[in-house]
Amino acid sequence: MPGLESVAKSLAKFVIYRVRDLLLPASAASAVILTYHSVSYEKNFITITPEEFEWQMEKIRNFGYRVISLAELEQMLDAGAVAPRTIVITFDDGRKDNYQYAFPVLKKFNMPATVFLATDYIGNSLPSSAGPIAALSEVELREMHASGLIDFEPHTASHPNMKKLTAEEAETEVRRSKERIEKLLGKICPYFAYPYGKFDEKAQKAVQAAGIRLAGATIHGTITAKSPRLALPRNGIDTGIRKMHFRSILAHGRI
Repeated sequence: MPGLESVAKSLAKFVIYRVRDLLLPASAASAVILTYHSVSYEKNFITITPEEFEWQMEKIRNFGYRVISLAELEQMLDAGAVAPRTIVITFDDGRKDNYQYAFPVLKKFNMPATVFLATDYIGNSLPSSAGPIAALSEVELREMHASGLIDFEPHTASHPNMKKLTAEEAETEVRRSKERIEKLLGKICPYFAYPYGKFDEKAQKAVQAAGIRLAGATIHGTITAKSPRLALPRNGIDTGIRKMHFRSILAHGRI
């Protein structure tokens, strides 16, 4: 039965996470970046419910972790030491539900977050296999930015797989996305996330040429002072993450 199979897989993951916690105490000098896409009531693998999101933010606080911005993480990396028990919250794509459901929770807990925007879709719809998905509007972006909690950074213009682009196309995608946000919000954008987490040397050169100082991938794990700045590990949070797994992910990243 699919239900029993799902339960069995969840329990197996729980055992793996618990064994890891017992054998590998949390590093005294590492941070974990969490990556979200969607917080809503839609049935989608990369979507978690508002209640799940609020539970996770509450647990981050109750477990004694401190949520920091990417700018603060960069300062730590520059200093050569990452503070223990630190979490960075990020969102990819720029979906409207980030404003509707995630933003109120982040304000409730006073937690900063970064939203990486696919800028061609601002005020329109993001394409997906399940059909068009409403994207953040310029008005919503400005309100979230003005709160001081939400930082917007580029995620390319059209959300391509950057490994399939030419060097010139990659540079154009990064530059267009970066310039759109900078003009809209009157800020400098030094951070970036690769669409689908896919990158190669060409993509890294494109972000570096655009003045990007930190870029996130989808490699699982923690961040230390030695982590590659243009391929930072980020840990996806989706429907596959159960409550029983979450605390271990905060300490070590996702398996």
